[in-house]
Amino acid sequence: MIDLLIKNCCILLNNNLLQVNIMVSEGKVTCFSKKICEADKVYDAEGKIAIPGGIDPHVHFRDPSSNPAENFETGTLAAAHGGVTTIADMPNTEPPVTDAKILRDKLKKVRNKAHIDFMLLGGVGKTTVENIKEMAEAGVGAVKTFMISRFPGLSAPDTSSLKEIMLEIKKYQVPLMVHAEDEGAIVKLKKESRNKFSDYAKERIMCESIGVARVLEIARQTRCPVHIVHLSSSDSMDIISMYRKLWPKITVETTPHYLTLTMDEMDKQGPYAKVGPPLRNKFDNRRLVEELTKGNINFVASDHAPYPKEMKDKGYEEITLAPSGMPGIETTLPILFTLYSNREITLETLIKVFSTNAAKFLRIYPKKGCLLPGSDADIVLIDPKSEFKVTEEYLLTKTKQSMFLGKKFKGEIQATFCRGELIIEKGTPLSKPGHGTFLKRFP
Repeated sequence: MIDLLIKNCCILLNNNLLQVNIMVSEGKVTCFSKKICEADKVYDAEGKIAIPGGIDPHVHFRDPSSNPAENFETGTLAAAHGGVTTIADMPNTEPPVTDAKILRDKLKKVRNKAHIDFMLLGGVGKTTVENIKEMAEAGVGAVKTFMISRFPGLSAPDTSSLKEIMLEIKKYQVPLMVHAEDEGAIVKLKKESRNKFSDYAKERIMCESIGVARVLEIARQTRCPVHIVHLSSSDSMDIISMYRKLWPKITVETTPHYLTLTMDEMDKQGPYAKVGPPLRNKFDNRRLVEELTKGNINFVASDHAPYPKEMKDKGYEEITLAPSGMPGIETTLPILFTLYSNREITLETLIKVFSTNAAKFLRIYPKKGCLLPGSDADIVLIDPKSEFKVTEEYLLTKTKQSMFLGKKFKGEIQATFCRGELIIEKGTPLSKPGHGTFLKRFP
C-alpha cells in the first residue's frame, strides 16, 4: 500500500522533464510511474517541477545563544519554506561546539524544535585540536575553523595552528571547513577618506584571496582535504583552480548573495549588507555563476546568519560595530531557479548545487540529495510559471531584514515534503516542531 501519491509532477530524467507520479511509503520514495495507484494520501502537483529537498550545510540558527534573531524552530520552518529539507548548523553558538559534550548538550536543546532533518557541525581552533577525534565519533557533519573569529576555541589565525589542525583531522574521515580571510591583509583607510559604507569592503578586498592561498598551501603540504566556505571572489577562484592541479581534494561553496549582490548595496542598505567576506562586484558575480555551471564550485549554501535590527543599526554609527551576516535560507532556491529560468544555469546544475553535492559532502547521500527509489521522500514542488516578490510578510525567518526585499523571482515554491510529511504549502506551515531528526555523518 502506498502512503503518499504525488501525481502530475515533472522530474528531471536524462536532462529532460518527464511528467510522472511519485509513490512514497514509510517516508521513502518507492517508485515513479505513469499510472495512478491507490494511496492513503494523494497530492496533485498539477505540472509542478519536483526536485530533491535542498541540503544547506551552512546555517547559523543561533540556538543556544543570546542572539534572539533566530532559533531552531523558526529557522527550520524558514528552511522548509525555502525548499530546504536538511540543514547543518554551524558551531559558533554559545558555548561554541568544540567538544562532544557541548555537542550533546546542544542536541538536547534543539532536537525537539526542528521541522526538518538536521546535522550539527563541530568547531576547532588552536586551543581545541585535541577534541577533533571525539567530535568525529559523535557524528558531526564536518568541523569548522575560522582564520578570524571572536571565539577563541574556533580561531586558527596562524600557519602553525592551521597545520596542526589539518594533521589531526586528516586521521578521521571528516572534512575541514575553513573561513579563509587573512586578518593581516586588511588595509585600513584613513578616517577622512573613508566616507562610504562600501569602503569597508575595499579595505578587506585582499583578505579572502590571501587567506585561501595560505590555507590551500598548508593543505597541499599536509595532504589534508579542505573545504572553503562562502567563496566570494574571482581572484580566490583563480587560486583554487591553480591549487587543484597540485592537490585535488579541495571543495568549495558560495552563497546566493555572492552570485547576485555587489558592494554598491552597502551604500544603499548600510550595515544590513555587511557580510564576511564583504560583497564584491558584478564581474565576481558573473564569474561565480560560470564556475557553478562548470562544476568548479561544488554547491551553494545560504550562510543564513540573521541579527536583530538593534545590533545591525550600530553600524550606521561605525560600520565595524555591526556584526556580519544576513538572512538567506528562504531565497537560495528562488535565486537559483531564476538563474535557471534565465538560462544562466541548467536544471541539472541547480539540483546538483542545491541538493546532491552537499549531501555527498556531508556523506548522507543517497539517503538525501536525490529522488531515487529508497531515498528519503524529501521533495520540493516548484511552480515554473510563477513570479513573486519577496516581502516581510513572505518571510518566515524571525529577522525580516533580507537584502532581497522587494526583488522579484521566478519559480515560487508550492510545497515541501520531508520524509513524506508535508511541512509547508504555499507559505502555510503544516508540521509540528520535532518532526526533524538528527543525522550523523555516515562512516
